[in-house]
Amino acid sequence: MKKVYDNKAFFKTIEESLSNNEKVAFVVKGNSMKPFFIDGLTEVFLKKKSNYNKKDICLFKKKDTYFLHRLIKIKQGLYYFRGDNLNQYEIVKPIALIGYVYQFKNNDKIVKTNNFFYKLKLYWFLAYKNFYLILRAIYLGVKSGFSSSKKH
Repeated sequence: MKKVYDNKAFFKTIEESLSNNEKVAFVVKGNSMKPFFIDGLTEVFLKKKSNYNKKDICLFKKKDTYFLHRLIKIKQGLYYFRGDNLNQYEIVKPIALIGYVYQFKNNDKIVKTNNFFYKLKLYWFLAYKNFYLILRAIYLGVKSGFSSSKKH
């Protein structure tokens, strides 16, 4: 039986469960984590973790909004997150982290996030994305007139 909850009540329950070291699962909503997570189809399984690592997919809260994004950098005690299908990122303090995805299910296939083949696919995806972002920045810089040519 499918239940629909108010977002605040839903995530409050998720937060409480994870803080009690329980595991939780829910179906994702949104497209920020494509191609790995599909809106309305991917079920994610989360648990609490004592230390988070680059490439972990974490649930965190920023300004009363909950996000499920990938940890891309840790610098000076701050965590930098970005959705796999996004270019912008969020910066949060460690206190904002609620839990991380240890596995997910797409089309009845369970994928463990510590699996070698998943990590290999992720490596290639992130390498491609970084290359794309560099080319995009160069293109937009040239297109908007920020080239290295000198004015006379």
